[in-house]
This record gives sequence, structure tokens and C-alpha cells, in this order.
Amino acid sequence: MITQEILQDAYERMLTIRLAEDAIEKDFIANKIFSFYHSSKGQEAVAVGVAMALQDDDRMYGNHRSHAHYIAKGGSLYRMFAEIYGKADGCCRGYGGSMHMLDKSVGFMGSSPILGSIVPIATGSAFQQKADAVPGITVCFFGDGASEEGVVYESINLAAVMKLPILFVIEDNLYAVNTPQSARRSPHFCRRKVYEGLGSTFNECDGNDFASVYRIACAITDSLRDGDGPAILHARVYRHMAHSGPIADESVRVDDTKEVREADDCVRAIETDLTTEWSTPPNRIEEIRLDVQKRVTEAWTAAKQAPEPEGCDMMKGIYAN
Repeated sequence: MITQEILQDAYERMLTIRLAEDAIEKDFIANKIFSFYHSSKGQEAVAVGVAMALQDDDRMYGNHRSHAHYIAKGGSLYRMFAEIYGKADGCCRGYGGSMHMLDKSVGFMGSSPILGSIVPIATGSAFQQKADAVPGITVCFFGDGASEEGVVYESINLAAVMKLPILFVIEDNLYAVNTPQSARRSPHFCRRKVYEGLGSTFNECDGNDFASVYRIACAITDSLRDGDGPAILHARVYRHMAHSGPIADESVRVDDTKEVREADDCVRAIETDLTTEWSTPPNRIEEIRLDVQKRVTEAWTAAKQAPEPEGCDMMKGIYAN
């Protein structure tokens, strides 16, 4: 059941992600952030809707577009910003940058930019949970393009054979970089038949609507805890920015034009729900926005002023044959 408290919590988390992405976007070119950057603007509802259905001992894995996943799971804004700027206080001590987040203290077990590569790693995590009878489930986020990698099908098949406690979340933002699905798939392609044929349950939700994601994620995670794994959650979302970098790519948009994206903006939608359906006073919404903006600005400013790694630490953890 969705309450006003749940919706307000979700709004704060989603707004935090949105404003954090805005801060990175504005500073990326002006101050030459030397890290590849993949914005999760527009996809906040999926990350937050799934994260809020999880428990503390559940594990989450992400991909190259994982700022939203990390923050939604409870990651530190300061440590994320510091990592993007290559600072010693980053969640990976500045070694990883934007695409390699990891913070076990909040159950965010890592992200990988190699297409589809995080899926077998997450499957191994779920195998360990079941084999050692440890509490918790595993959640893995990847895009629609990555879902076409062979290792993804292999991992889902293995998870089904072993009935592993894992939720595979496909964030379908309509493009693999700039290539639409119509150029990559047969017109007869059917996701449900593919995934159910592999032995997984298959679920769909509106990724632009927090409530849709959260309700289905709660039902799936309850089922996984009862031993009914694995599960697929296919969420259709709108990627507001280009595949990479702080720019838009309007030239490739067909069904998700700027007007469509703005009309179905998940952050704006949850704000509207709070004010209309839950009668949250406008001044309360403004208080939340100002508080979130203050926290984002403070974390971002502190991260920019944080110390660089020591020269003697630059080669630690680096191996070569």
C-alpha cells in the first residue's frame, strides 16, 4: 500500500538524483570532469521504486548509468561526487569514476560499464545467497540494449535452473546508444515469450510512474523471498539526455520527443500526485526542494574541495601481466 509518507520519501530520493545529475551536467564541460558520464535523468522512478521495495541486506548491482541506483540504495552523495571527480574520498577512492560505483556499506555491490557484464556477476551473488542460506535477494539493473547480450540469456537461464533469488530489472529507454529497437529486432520478437521460455517470471511496469514500479517491485521481492525466483521486471522509461555526456540528442528521437518526455516526467508526476491526490501543501513541496538542493550543493562543493589521491597511492590495486 502506498502512503503519503512513502510517496514523499520517493519524491525526496528522486529529486536528489535529478538535482545531483543537474550539478554534474553543469560542471562537466566547464571544469572538464575526466570521467565518462551517463546521466540517469528521466529514469529516477525505476531506481527508487525498486530500491524502496528492498531491505537492508538485499544487494544491488548497476551498469554504466548507475548514479540513480547508487543514490536510491542509500549511497552517499558526497562519496559519489568525490568519485566522479577522482578524489580520495570517493566510494572507490577515485579509481573508478562515474561508471564504477561500489559501496558495500549500503548494499550497492558495484556497477560495470561493459555491456551486460554485471548480469552474470549479480547471478553469482544470488547463487551465493542461496548456497550459503544467507538472508536477502539480489537486484541487477541493465538496459534494453544490454539485454540482447548472450551472457544475459545464459545468466537468466542458469538463475531459473537453480531458482535463484534475483530480480533482473531491464530499463528500456528505447535506444541502444542511438539505435532504435526496430533496427535491432525482428518484428516478431516477444519479450514475455523469451523470458518465460527461459524459466523466469516476467513483469512489466510504467517506468515513468513511481507507483507502478513500486507496487510491482514489492510483489516481486516478496515472491523472491518465498523462493520463487528468478524474476524479470521490464520498465519502459524515457532517457532525457544523450546516451553519454551532458547533452540532448533530439535528432534521433521519434516517440520520445522533448515534449513527450516533459509531459511524462517522473519527478514532475510524483510532485503532482503529492499536491493533488494527497493534498500536500505547496509550501511543503518547496521546503523539500530547498532542503534537497541544499544537501546536493553542500555535497558537491565539499567533493570538489576534497583532497586528491596521494601520488604514492595511484598504483595501488593495479596489476599487469
